[in-house]
Amino acid sequence: MKKLVFFFPWPEVSGGPIFLTNLANEISRAGLYDVYYTDYPHGLCESLLEDENIKILKYDNEGANLEVFPEEPVVLVMAEYWAFMVPRVHPQTKILFFNWHNECLMVLKRDWCATDNFIDQFLELVHSTSAVFFCDKTHWLAHNRPGLTFPQTYVPIVLPLRKDVALPGLVRKGERNIAILGRLCLDKIYAVLDLLDNIVHLRDGVRTNVYVIGEGDCQDMLWGRKYPRHIKLIRCNTMEINRALALMKKKVDILFAMGTSSLEGAAIHLPSVIIPNAIKPFECNKYSYLYETTGYALGWYPDQIEELGIKTHTIKEIFEDIYITGKKGEIGERCFEYFRKNHLDNTASFIDAINQTTLTDAEYEHFCRSHINWKKLGWEFKHAIKSIVGNPVKQLSIFGIPIFAITQIQEYLFNVYIFLIPLFRVKKVGARFSIHLLLAVWVIRFLKKLSKKLFKRADANKEN
Repeated sequence: MKKLVFFFPWPEVSGGPIFLTNLANEISRAGLYDVYYTDYPHGLCESLLEDENIKILKYDNEGANLEVFPEEPVVLVMAEYWAFMVPRVHPQTKILFFNWHNECLMVLKRDWCATDNFIDQFLELVHSTSAVFFCDKTHWLAHNRPGLTFPQTYVPIVLPLRKDVALPGLVRKGERNIAILGRLCLDKIYAVLDLLDNIVHLRDGVRTNVYVIGEGDCQDMLWGRKYPRHIKLIRCNTMEINRALALMKKKVDILFAMGTSSLEGAAIHLPSVIIPNAIKPFECNKYSYLYETTGYALGWYPDQIEELGIKTHTIKEIFEDIYITGKKGEIGERCFEYFRKNHLDNTASFIDAINQTTLTDAEYEHFCRSHINWKKLGWEFKHAIKSIVGNPVKQLSIFGIPIFAITQIQEYLFNVYIFLIPLFRVKKVGARFSIHLLLAVWVIRFLKKLSKKLFKRADANKEN
């Protein structure tokens, strides 16, 4: 049976690992592949992978020289914004990228140190080999380029059916009880702040309890703010999902969220409202119920709303639906039915995406060799020079001419230059010193690297 490897080690609780481990569980149960999942030792996936046949590949070296079954072809599934991190695999291994975020290409460009032209060339490769799928339509829209439109290959986010069912009636008359579920990170925090601003701008004085379920590196932007006395923020931090669902079942009338979190509310028959998001401050008093979305979309930028063609409501209209018109039960059921119809099973669509990709590691490596990434090349050159020369720690110049300089390579290693001429390598550990000729150090270092490459090439020739 062919091996299917999910390559997405991730240290934090988030929707990404939930999405991928759900896929891994279903594919393994179907018996279509021998499934492997890559994660950190004692990582999150161990608690999410339910099928006992799934093997975990330990990721403990931050990707340095990582090998994933280099001796046989497999199917490698990984995030598109990690395209520069493809591990060492067999040349005929098939690669399938997933795109699950509007900022995916921006992150890829940044972390690959790539120019726009290089990214465009990479996208042409991905397009010609059908090597990417999307979680929803907003990611597809953000991925397209002028003259380059990708097929709408969707593998939507799924969740299992939940046993909990929210109260059809209001938690308490005369007050609002809402929840915000999700990580308080850069791509979500401004959505939360804008939502709360829109509630404040109602100026109606109605007591509003806001259960904030989640935490993250941007949480101080929320907890550092002051709100009117009638708006009470209740800090719940990150909770195990069953505890979070139990809380929302009893104490919440509306869930405001995006991504996987928006489905959690619908799964327990709770009105689930999708909030627009961006990675910078914005104002957008336009919200949609889950059942009003299109193309499996579970989040969008404010400027994507018109292109998606979805119906929206102001925060005042949302509150009127639930607290004035009394539609909590009705809207909760409509959200649940949408969830049940569209987000319970994605196995078939994932298999279709696997079958469509023709991208092999050999093609990927050929692309990397034949398309020069000038920006990365410049960065690597600067980094290489700095690793050899070091960072200046002391310098003496006369009329701008460097006379004497000491640079630091590592914590204990220093280089000494006089008139830019490399003289000594000094190793200082505590009170002990050792001094070597710097040119000799560089020559020996070069010879060691050269010998390693020659031995590797010799071993490869023997295998062939």
